[in-house]
Amino acid sequence: MSPLQGWHLPLLDDPAFLPLQPLLQRALLLALPRRMLAPLRPAQGQAPLLLVASASEPRGRSRPLGLLVARPLNRSGSCWEVQHLRLALGSGQLPGQGNRLVMTALLRAAIERTRGAASWIATAPSLDSSRLATLRELGFQPQRTDRLRRWQ
Repeated sequence: MSPLQGWHLPLLDDPAFLPLQPLLQRALLLALPRRMLAPLRPAQGQAPLLLVASASEPRGRSRPLGLLVARPLNRSGSCWEVQHLRLALGSGQLPGQGNRLVMTALLRAAIERTRGAASWIATAPSLDSSRLATLRELGFQPQRTDRLRRWQ
């Protein structure tokens, strides 16, 4: 588990991560100026949290397994939202239990790295039972469930 670095971008070529490339590039570009301006403007809020779960291959390369993007919802940073929680779709995908372990590790690392966060918000499709189970296992409680109904 590590924060997103510039060298991670070429490795994130899995179809699950490609739609997030502009967001990741923007976050990396703005990280340094934001860090430099933080002492001058502390009320601006915190930067988004970008974590990458990766596994090392026998040849020494790193293979990304999952990606988490979280951002603070208020200026004080007491409430955070999990914007994206993606797992690799590639051929080297882990079995079902392995995916759940990667998701749990990403969420736990995000919760541990955010100081002063009192609450977290995550959204999940109602049919994604593994993601809902993982969120419940980490203490998330369902707040709102939406159902779509269609007239026959």
